[in-house]
Amino acid sequence: MNETKKTPFARQRERARQPRQREAQVPDTTSPKDGMRSRTWRKIRHIDLWLLVPFIVLLFFGTLMVYSASVWWSIVQYNNAPNHFYIRQVMFAVVGVFVFIVAMFLKRKFYTHPLLVGAFALLSIGMLIYVRLMGWGDGVGAKSWFTLFGINVQPAEITKLSIIIVMTAMLSHFLKKRHADDLRIKHYLLLFAYPLICIILVATQPDLGAVAVMLALMMAIFIVSGINVRIYMRLLTGIVLATGAAAVIGILSGFISGNRLGRLKAWLDPFEYQTIEGYQVIQGYVAIGSGGLGGVGLGHSAQKLGYLPEPHTDFIMAVISEELGMWGVLIVVGLLYTIVCRALFLALTTNDLRTRFLAAGIGTWIGIQTFVNLGGMLGFIPLTGVTLPFISYGGTSTVLLSLSMGILMNISIHEKMNKRKKRKGDVPA
Repeated sequence: MNETKKTPFARQRERARQPRQREAQVPDTTSPKDGMRSRTWRKIRHIDLWLLVPFIVLLFFGTLMVYSASVWWSIVQYNNAPNHFYIRQVMFAVVGVFVFIVAMFLKRKFYTHPLLVGAFALLSIGMLIYVRLMGWGDGVGAKSWFTLFGINVQPAEITKLSIIIVMTAMLSHFLKKRHADDLRIKHYLLLFAYPLICIILVATQPDLGAVAVMLALMMAIFIVSGINVRIYMRLLTGIVLATGAAAVIGILSGFISGNRLGRLKAWLDPFEYQTIEGYQVIQGYVAIGSGGLGGVGLGHSAQKLGYLPEPHTDFIMAVISEELGMWGVLIVVGLLYTIVCRALFLALTTNDLRTRFLAAGIGTWIGIQTFVNLGGMLGFIPLTGVTLPFISYGGTSTVLLSLSMGILMNISIHEKMNKRKKRKGDVPA
């Protein structure tokens, strides 16, 4: 009789107490080690195959193509063993997989922790200053790397990820209490200060390809912040005008001259400069034309035998096109496109600001760098020397891109786990 007189709120409180009573009666025998194993297993079950499969395939395929493209250059140009670059690239790939796994299992909040953000910012600025003063170049005046324990380190690659992390931390902090449209001038100054310092230091090397990628990263993070289209277009217009003015000043002052100015002229008409600045682009055309649809066969490229300069780095896609044909190119581009689309999908579907900015930044990084590399090879844009993600030879690029893929996988796993909890009626972590 008394049970029927209870109010719905009283019955709800009584049901809420029941699980606690059962928990008090049954002691928790789960050890911390078992709990960690359980969390690890849950993350493994939620691995995103749309990210994992393209990443592993590209990393393996890139290592194979580095071997195919670098044998002649390793022997003749550098007087090394035939597998010199291949062995080093295998080592970079193994380190990259290790970094990927570690990044995948870290807590998501770790990537925007103030200590990590500050460390990334100081490390990037310090390395950019050091490479400008003491670094090595590519033989045409640029200083873009230095040697550490026998390994060439390229600070511009570290700076790309650093810009993503720093802007993610700052912008998500600013947007906790205000909308993107309510940001004031002081907020924009703080947000743009670090990226612009990095861009100026990279431009003085000069590495104009990396500058283009960094500018794209800045604007990509802003476009997913919910900012008003008019405000965004003003920012974009300002950056375009500032970049154009800087280019004009560089040409008039003589800063952009010699080989760098020659690359711009070769972009307008590579056949007029076919023996100098346009030589590499034209040899790339020959490789693409020789490959056709099906290619001449893996390892049978003729252009890599001294005709195409540095075929294992930024022009490795020309070797792929010659040996595996258009089908090989489409597979590589398709795998990269899959990663970019998955990253942007995560950025557009999540409710967490930090996740949104990280995913958008990493997806833009891979997408824009692919476009700049292929665009330079095909003559759509001036040649800048940007590597093809996961494919070109390079330790810093391979390891940093693998780290970014680990962060993307971490984001995807957490999003999947949160959606599953929501479907079960639990509160997301």
